Amino acid sequence: MSQRPDPEGPPSKRTYLSKGLKLKSSVRLDAWRHIGYRLLLLGMTPENFMEKFSVRHALVYLIFFLTHSLYSAHELTVALFFSRSLLERVTHGYILTYIFTFNLQWYYMLRHVGNFHRHEMSLENFASTQAHLDFAEEVFNKNINAFLKYLFISMLWWATNTTTHVFGPLVETVLMYVRSGDFKLATVLPQVFSLPMWAQVIMYIHNATATILLFVYCLASYLVLGTRVLKVKTQCDILNEALRRDYDEESNIRSYIKDHINIIKSAKLLNGHMQMLNGIIFTACYLEFATQMFALTLFEPSGAYFFALAFDLMSIMLILVMQCWFASIVTISLQSVTDAVYETNWYRRDKDNSLNVLMMLQMAQQDYIQRIWFKSFKIERAAILNLIRSSYAVYTALLIFQE
Repeated sequence: MSQRPDPEGPPSKRTYLSKGLKLKSSVRLDAWRHIGYRLLLLGMTPENFMEKFSVRHALVYLIFFLTHSLYSAHELTVALFFSRSLLERVTHGYILTYIFTFNLQWYYMLRHVGNFHRHEMSLENFASTQAHLDFAEEVFNKNINAFLKYLFISMLWWATNTTTHVFGPLVETVLMYVRSGDFKLATVLPQVFSLPMWAQVIMYIHNATATILLFVYCLASYLVLGTRVLKVKTQCDILNEALRRDYDEESNIRSYIKDHINIIKSAKLLNGHMQMLNGIIFTACYLEFATQMFALTLFEPSGAYFFALAFDLMSIMLILVMQCWFASIVTISLQSVTDAVYETNWYRRDKDNSLNVLMMLQMAQQDYIQRIWFKSFKIERAAILNLIRSSYAVYTALLIFQE
């Protein structure tokens, strides 16, 4: 049987990256990842953050404690002891869930920065990348462009949401002053305590800082985790292309199996981190959907609260979409290796390769879907609809509690 020619020529004519050199697309992606770490660590580099605990470390944790942890404690206290109605209790409970969730995620990310940094995948170390450099550059740039486009659209929405929360009360305060002549600082939430004007201003600045930091976290986490997801997807794309083009007399099957094993190891580590974060995110969103649906049965929103509620719900939906997108990319990319293995001609050349082919098929066909809530809930493309449907259970419980 005649062998099909290798479109890249014989192995001796291929170009390989020298040790220590990187693909241009890798350098580009690393620049974005570095920005993500800088935002996550409030200006520190991961190398400095992994060093001995210092004043800068303490300052980073202190900022999160003062802005988010104390905010969460305040909302919990208000919801339990100082709320004057069921609506106030539910509303402050919603804000507690929102702030506490982001705070918990940020602490988790800080705790695992060293783990993220040490296990960063380098595409240049894979034999399949070295054998197909031109294709690697092309597909890597294509994936980066798609990722940045979706991230940019998401950031525009989250920036709009942040702006609504930060400047919405100010605009409403000015309008109230123009209409009535009385200066009273408008707030998204009803004020439980009677505070002097200077205390209201301090609280407003604190709330604005906390809200802006939530936006910073969204951008930072999706740059740090998204770049890792992107590397898994890209390396699977490169491996698939290498498998389809492996027509040489001397097969690279051993090297490609090693590549496949390393990809799976990196993906499983990434899935472990994302699964933990998704457990936090989906639990919070589950409660947030239910409490907001319940709150809407108690009153008709207006003013700054109306816009804050609308943008909040859409922002939560967008966060869930991003999380499901990342999880689906990893799962689909790993399973796509199966199709590439079927398209090789290894089994035609040498029967001794049959065991190796079977090994790759078994590895590619494993279950890589993330599962949360005692493995009962799958993080996949349909997870958002399933979450919204199931949140009606909590919504119904709140209605019963109201009665």
